[in-house]
Amino acid sequence: LTLDMSNGGAATFNNDVIAYSDRRLKENIKTLDGKKVLEMRGVSFDRVDTGKSSSGVIAQEIEKVAPELVIDDGNYKGVAYGNIVGYLIEAIKDQQKQIDELKEMCNGCSK
Repeated sequence: LTLDMSNGGAATFNNDVIAYSDRRLKENIKTLDGKKVLEMRGVSFDRVDTGKSSSGVIAQEIEKVAPELVIDDGNYKGVAYGNIVGYLIEAIKDQQKQIDELKEMCNGCSK
């Protein structure tokens, strides 16, 4: 089932939005490079078509870092926002590793 809301405005759900992520549906699985998050930019903006303020990313910028997150319908580019989560998970793990290493180096440092 494909739901095209391009002319319908916002979509509101009263339950979770689920995407199948079963390992059996995947092959060539590789861990993402969390450092790519450092090349991504979060922005606030006003939509020129609706005038509403919002926040997110710019598809053309994300496409340079993680092209698999961007879809081009021939008119506009869109971003699979939910799929950015994988990069964020790996970035947090990278940061935690650095924090743990710094704690170990600083063992006994005054607070």
